Amino acid sequence: MNMKDIVERIRDYLQTKENKEYIYDKEIGEYLNITPESLSRLKKTDSIPFQKIIDFCNRENISIDWILSGKTYKFEDENIIKIRYRPDIRASAGGGAENHNEEFLEIVIDENMSRALGLAKEDEKYIEAINVIGDSMSPIIEDGAIAYIDTRKTDINKSGIYAVSTNNSGLFIKRVVLDPIADKIELISENKYYDKITVEPDEVRIIGRVIGTTGKVF
Repeated sequence: MNMKDIVERIRDYLQTKENKEYIYDKEIGEYLNITPESLSRLKKTDSIPFQKIIDFCNRENISIDWILSGKTYKFEDENIIKIRYRPDIRASAGGGAENHNEEFLEIVIDENMSRALGLAKEDEKYIEAINVIGDSMSPIIEDGAIAYIDTRKTDINKSGIYAVSTNNSGLFIKRVVLDPIADKIELISENKYYDKITVEPDEVRIIGRVIGTTGKVF
């Protein structure tokens, strides 16, 4: 999966749709709501704007799996892994969160990613995918990534990165550490410029453990 290949598949689709011999990057950027400069930078750095691509595929009613990987899946295939992606829920890796409705899309995880995550067909109902905003978990999790959450894994005695919901501040992606002596929970950022957050156990709900993000496995 790389950005240059994704752009070429979008180009192929748009050339057929608009019956043109060639679609320029400027036109692709317009469909993705990305400036030509930003699109060029994304191609050079091989950075994939997943949310823009998901929005494009939804508007055009085309397969996101084909756009991302060049593969077309049949949803009746009993071997593919489909998970719930909630585009309107954003977990903060910074200082706040945006949470709207809980409608979800059903997306197929790339075969290589599902294998790397160690997921089998029976695991799919426990996995949620949400957007990440902010840079406090950089360089582990970058702003704009999509995080895969295993909702079965809520035992914070095992140190790791979790999606957590707090009473006052919304949804966070943080490294969670339990302090059994002080009976506190620490929400720790990877970015050294952010202070840790200390909360009471009854002020936080563990949604699940982050097992990976787009392009990365934990």
